[in-house]
Amino acid sequence: MPIFNQKILEAALQAYDFAPGEAQLSAASRWAALMRDEFLLSQKETALEGDFSHYVVQDVLGYRTFDTSGTATVSVKQGIGPGEVDLALGHFSTARRDVLAPFELKGPSFRNLDAIIPGRAKTPVQQAWE
Repeated sequence: MPIFNQKILEAALQAYDFAPGEAQLSAASRWAALMRDEFLLSQKETALEGDFSHYVVQDVLGYRTFDTSGTATVSVKQGIGPGEVDLALGHFSTARRDVLAPFELKGPSFRNLDAIIPGRAKTPVQQAWE
């Protein structure tokens, strides 16, 4: 069973008008180049989390980490319940921590999100749902 309802996803994509600017295209190209690098492809997720957050989430999609205003729309290593997610989109400040979309990242060599992770006894999908 897919994680996302295909009809809802297609409708949302049709309703969203995304015209990336030069800076966004440059950031996407940089991320794509990193993902083609043989050395980086062998790295674990923790080695690439910062680059993913920087190039994709911030530079391409426009989310922001904490700044002088004390607010953010993306937070790394965000606690949720008894655990922690690698990245979270939402509303974050000293008074507020609203996670709208949790991210559980996997390394680029990880191909099957339905495969049980050695030593964890669960799949990445199960890990994300937790």
